[in-house]
Amino acid sequence: MHKVGFVDCNASERNFFTKALKDYKLYFYNSEKDDYQQFEKDLEALSVFVDYNVTKDIIKHLSKLKLITCRSAGFDNVDVDYAKSKGVQVANAPGYGKHSVAEYVFALLLNLSRKITVTLEEEQDVDGMVRKAERGFDLFGKTLGIVGLGAIGKGVTAIAKGFGMNIIAYDPFPDEDFIQRNSIKMVANLDDLLKHSDIVTLHVPLLRENVHFIDEEKMRLMKKSAILINTARGELIDTVALVRILHQKQLAGAALDVIESEYLLDPEEFVRFVSSDTDENRDVALRHAAAILALERMPNVLVTNHNAFNTTEAILSINEMTVENIKGAIGGGRKGLRGLR
Repeated sequence: MHKVGFVDCNASERNFFTKALKDYKLYFYNSEKDDYQQFEKDLEALSVFVDYNVTKDIIKHLSKLKLITCRSAGFDNVDVDYAKSKGVQVANAPGYGKHSVAEYVFALLLNLSRKITVTLEEEQDVDGMVRKAERGFDLFGKTLGIVGLGAIGKGVTAIAKGFGMNIIAYDPFPDEDFIQRNSIKMVANLDDLLKHSDIVTLHVPLLRENVHFIDEEKMRLMKKSAILINTARGELIDTVALVRILHQKQLAGAALDVIESEYLLDPEEFVRFVSSDTDENRDVALRHAAAILALERMPNVLVTNHNAFNTTEAILSINEMTVENIKGAIGGGRKGLRGLR
């Protein structure tokens, strides 16, 4: 019987996988144990969420491993190169967020554009007048710059059209058919998009070469009235530089569902981190923690804890793709692997 391990599944997810993979031997693990020795050594497949790192040591430990399947669109938490060198396939769940994440982009954007959080927190003037501090702006007629026209970027495009926004996009591997059908204006490089957008939203995977893709230099190209949105990966933006740019009023605002060292948003994780003396990246993480604290105190910034994916429909889509990947890799399934790396 094929053996499959799952890391960090809740009760409903365990129930789903148990029913969908009834002919497999399933093992469910908790990442808080933080010990890869807990894994059965003869697992053939390992399923993880985006916040669990599959390291070289884990891959070495699982000598019969054939598949690592990420229950996420991202796969930067896996040592893909080493996995490939050992003949282990790596798959993810692409496209699940074309509605959920795209909608969340506009939830964040509308909160900032209409200053909803500020309005809820401020007391109303005694004469009933709307305070200038609560005055927002229309999305209609504004230019939305979409970085990355994958499934989520395409979903953002559809919603933006409904708001009457002008759309420009940058993607080094454009879908020409989609671009023509939707009359999207493509720009030649990222700098052009940053210079001409009122709102910039990021929808690209995290790779070694695009860490701090949006650094201080790139942010200074943007309009002072612009808003920066990130629902992709926190490391795409230089967080410390973003604090500096916002403090200098070189940007009007930011909405971040992902952020560098985002595990520090969890109070228990933060306490565990500062109590440890073994983390070699301590100085970097502490700088990120200070930046997160500064951002959370800014009225023109929204920070949410990696929640854009979190809808019933998206989770079902992820889990279904995970089952397809497992059956395709070790169970003789007819469908190919999704998001194969």
